[in-house]
Amino acid sequence: FLVYGDAPSEATFISSVLTWQSYNQWGGQSLYKGADGARETAVKVVTYDRPYDGDGSGQFRYMEQPLLTLIEKQGLDINYLTDFDVDSNPQVFANTSTIVVGGHSEYWTQIMRSRFDEAVSQGKNLLVFGGNTGYAMTEIKGRKISGRTPYRELGKAESLLLGSQYFALGIKKDLISNNVWPFLALGKDAVIKNLYGYEADTAMGTAGPGVQVLARAAISPTEKGFVAMSTYYNAPSGASVMNMGTNAWVCAMKNRCPWGHTFDAVAQKQITQVTVEVLKAVKTSKWPVAQIDFPAR
Repeated sequence: FLVYGDAPSEATFISSVLTWQSYNQWGGQSLYKGADGARETAVKVVTYDRPYDGDGSGQFRYMEQPLLTLIEKQGLDINYLTDFDVDSNPQVFANTSTIVVGGHSEYWTQIMRSRFDEAVSQGKNLLVFGGNTGYAMTEIKGRKISGRTPYRELGKAESLLLGSQYFALGIKKDLISNNVWPFLALGKDAVIKNLYGYEADTAMGTAGPGVQVLARAAISPTEKGFVAMSTYYNAPSGASVMNMGTNAWVCAMKNRCPWGHTFDAVAQKQITQVTVEVLKAVKTSKWPVAQIDFPAR
């Protein structure tokens, strides 16, 4: 049960219910697979007239709750909304300074994407504590949602907004700090074990604004290709946009990731420390100037 409002706030959190429902297997089928577990038998349309599978909370308990608990502890004035509010209300971000998205917000309607684009162009900060964000275009029709078209195929690659975008599934990589904000809170050359995965993002091979690499994945000498990374940039409007680039960030805070990766007390503390540094910027409105590693491309 979500209580929401439009009073002026320092931050607005978006609960990613379209993504929850797309993966929801209650009744046997989802947009991903059918009752036999095969992708070939997945359905084209799913309805909200059913509960979520598992414990009934969708992805809230592991992809959002650890972050929200920490935000509340910092004393931030925060409003709560869902994807449906972003889709239906043209003034959804009018009274906030910063927009926050959790660990898994993969499905956006085209109207949602335009609202996020407009907000950043108007100076609203966008903080994404997840990976594979804004990847798929879906449609809302009453109580039903349908479709999974990659925004890249529509000429609206996620990286144009976020600075980086989804590129890898099923990885498990250590995060290595680039010794810049907000990871400086951990000391020099800090490493957070296993943090990039299950899905991860990169700025390599993408189109978008110039970005600073806050942290990157560890790679072995024999590996080739793209590297997972967390990115940050300042938009011409003055907005700051951060993408952590891994959907383990939030669930790892409480060791709740559902795909088998585990995180010890050290990693949980490190993630919390870095998140607190980001939230301090929300509170003070003092955002660092990005030192560009990847120029506009």
